Amino acid sequence: MEPISLSLMAIGATGVALRRATRPPESIVEFPSPRLHATPRSAILAALGRCRLVPRKLATPGGGTLALSLSRFVARHGLQLSIQTSLATLFDARGDEADIVDGALRQRWAEFVICDLTGTPLCGVETVGRRADDRCDPVRREAFARASLPLVVLNARAGWEQNRARLAQALGLPPDAAG
Repeated sequence: MEPISLSLMAIGATGVALRRATRPPESIVEFPSPRLHATPRSAILAALGRCRLVPRKLATPGGGTLALSLSRFVARHGLQLSIQTSLATLFDARGDEADIVDGALRQRWAEFVICDLTGTPLCGVETVGRRADDRCDPVRREAFARASLPLVVLNARAGWEQNRARLAQALGLPPDAAG
């Protein structure tokens, strides 16, 4: 991975940590986690102890992954890429039901967020196509719509040209933008 990409990821992670650390305790609302088919942690740990895990290859030589292509695209255009950003960090809920909304946003993440160099979000990026059950989260989609930020859905099975065109359109770049 390119050094600038690593630096930008570190900056994004630092921002999330600072936001969590500086949140006043009275603004934290405990929200029950509705895990339908939850297995007790001890059962999961026992199963892990009986299972052999083998690391998967994340990129192929000469090829690349969608995330790698995205990070190169962002770097070429002088932007920042934040990875796995909490929606509660990204959006400030205001109004009568802000506590409820903030609790729901804390449980959701944007897979990628593209920002300008000042840290202002320009769009969210979600990938689909890796699994048969991939689908966009309606709460995430509505949060981006309410904040007037585009949420670009990239298909991991589509070619980079098609995904690049979607990104360029959302960011207001020319359709033939390099990257």
